[in-house]
Amino acid sequence: MLIYEMTTLERPFTEGDQMQTIVNIVNYTPNWAPAEHVSPQCRDLIMRLLTYNSVLRLGSLGGAQDVRDHPWFAGFDWQALQEQRMTAPMVPETDGPADLRFFQEYHSDVQMPDHPNGAYDDAQIVHDESLFKDW
Repeated sequence: MLIYEMTTLERPFTEGDQMQTIVNIVNYTPNWAPAEHVSPQCRDLIMRLLTYNSVLRLGSLGGAQDVRDHPWFAGFDWQALQEQRMTAPMVPETDGPADLRFFQEYHSDVQMPDHPNGAYDDAQIVHDESLFKDW
């Protein structure tokens, strides 16, 4: 779904009302209207990853290599990615780790539980980059 959302900037199953969205999720039929510019290879990759029967789903027999070998990734340098030699296509300038201006505002009816030590603030967040050193 991340590939769909990144290529269309939309959610894949949203269409009309909530009930139709649920029907789309159950039937695994993403709304392709916002994806008219998405290549046939990308659509094929998404649909093969959404295959209901897990035995037939892309990657189920050959693992991650099946996904990496899909035509949509043709020319992608997986080795450079693994070795962290790739340059990000866009690096937004921020004012620090708490700068959220590039994220959409999120409203939820769900009340977040109180933090055991009081209110959440950036000073209480542990930023341990060593946890992600291999990413």
